Amino acid sequence: MLEVTCFPVSEFQMNAYLVVDQKTRVAAVIDVGIDHSLVVILSNQHPVPDLKYVFITHGHVDHAGGLVHLQKQFSVKTFLPLQEKSYFETLPKQGTYLGHPQLDRPCGIIDQYLEDGDEISIGESILKVLLTSGHTPGHACYYTEQELFSGDCLFAGSIGRTDTPGGNSSQMRESLRRFGVLPTSLKVYPGHGPSTLLKNELANNYFLGFLRHEGRGSRREDL
Repeated sequence: MLEVTCFPVSEFQMNAYLVVDQKTRVAAVIDVGIDHSLVVILSNQHPVPDLKYVFITHGHVDHAGGLVHLQKQFSVKTFLPLQEKSYFETLPKQGTYLGHPQLDRPCGIIDQYLEDGDEISIGESILKVLLTSGHTPGHACYYTEQELFSGDCLFAGSIGRTDTPGGNSSQMRESLRRFGVLPTSLKVYPGHGPSTLLKNELANNYFLGFLRHEGRGSRREDL
């Protein structure tokens, strides 16, 4: 079981998640924000978490731009979806592409690349990788038996954009379809905004209406 704490960081209000295994107290962070804000927050925790791992959902600067700061402060092993490698490596120019060169960031170090279906241990908890391309080419979600960390793929009442560089609406549709076979009891922790329940999104999220049409919007376990 994981204890989950959300820290909205920077002007982008990106949700960085501190996840701690209840038995061992081994900790990980899912997404790091654009700057040093998360480092300050974690360093001021009492006690300071036993941070061992960092998981990046995708390579957008608001989610991954602060990695260098975190790696300077904590000795962590960092994971990134393999299919996101090329996009992640655009971090030094992403701000410039958008007309805001002040947002350009160094990449930081990736220790291990992940593929769909991989499983990583955080203490006695297991985090699984779900490839969800569409918002970016190699976006991934991470999930356990209780939680789904959905990055910028799925939000409460909405989904991630596909009209930015690297986005693909067809891929996004196929990725959203994958949520239709996950346990609907999962609590969803998105990259921005409030948490939600997967069963609520499958039943009510406008952008998942095609899943309801396909009969995946509600299942016996919801009843």
